Amino acid sequence: MEIKRISTANDYDWAFELMLETTASYIYKVLDMMKLSLDEFKHMMKKTGEVYILKENEKPIGFYWIETRDHRLHIHAICIHKDHQGKGYGKYLMNEIFEKREVGIHAIELGVEMNNDVAITLYKKLGFMIVNQLEDLGFYMMEKVY
Repeated sequence: MEIKRISTANDYDWAFELMLETTASYIYKVLDMMKLSLDEFKHMMKKTGEVYILKENEKPIGFYWIETRDHRLHIHAICIHKDHQGKGYGKYLMNEIFEKREVGIHAIELGVEMNNDVAITLYKKLGFMIVNQLEDLGFYMMEKVY
């Protein structure tokens, strides 16, 4: 397996399409709340924070998108292609994110759909706690403090 920072248009396009697939139940609510079009959101993904792609045998299977904000590491997205879910790749990417945590980062935060029990269970096992509930989006905000 290989994880590297995305640098090509093809990898960005693949990651963006995967994000749209895996977040189809809520992405348009989020975009509406942020007052962004799909194109603006795609541009934001390219310009905000860092996006890393996970490949196996040179084939993309997942990615994560992170951003440092005032001593916090925010996870914008962590997505695994449906053909590779349930195989430990999500946990693998989370551990990669933990290793990327820079000196001075005191917490890692993320949002997760309230009905995504698999992800919530994983995040709790990794030390995250629910700190807020965004009812209108159907999201929990979770945080791991160091």
